[in-house]
Amino acid sequence: MDYNIFLDLVKICVPSLLVLVTTYLLISSFLETQLKLKAQELELKRDELSIKQGDQSLPIRYQAYERLILFLERNHPYKLLSTIDSTDLTAPEFQLILIKSIRTEMEHNLTQQLYVSDQAWAVVRSSVEELINEISSLAINLPSNATGKDLGKKILNHFMSKNINIPNDSAVQFLKVEIRTLF
Repeated sequence: MDYNIFLDLVKICVPSLLVLVTTYLLISSFLETQLKLKAQELELKRDELSIKQGDQSLPIRYQAYERLILFLERNHPYKLLSTIDSTDLTAPEFQLILIKSIRTEMEHNLTQQLYVSDQAWAVVRSSVEELINEISSLAINLPSNATGKDLGKKILNHFMSKNINIPNDSAVQFLKVEIRTLF
């Protein structure tokens, strides 16, 4: 009799266990598939959002490159010398005005670094510092009684010589090349 009860229990439990295991495997497979689908859906939404943000930020980035090129052109030695009147100024006064003008323009464009590459910003900063250093070194070599016009002539002659590279020109070329890679 005990044997029949045990056999009846096995007959009932084994199929129940098989149904339970099969149900567990089916449900876990279903849930795993659902999780994968949700993950793919989230990834797709993330990609769409990224594309949308890229579409919105692209004009801003483009404008940043435009502003930096405009900044470099405004601070080109020839442009600076033609816009700032050196009449009635001593060479040191003219030097300070030139440097102040460059630095003021730079301060107005500091936020553009948010929208350009780190390398592009470094090139812009480097060109500005190089231009300031060139102006300062040219001013140091002038006699103490030199006028602003003397400094202006010296700057023009210096940058007009064939082997001198104007830092602003190199930076503008770099920005143009980099912006072409974005579009």
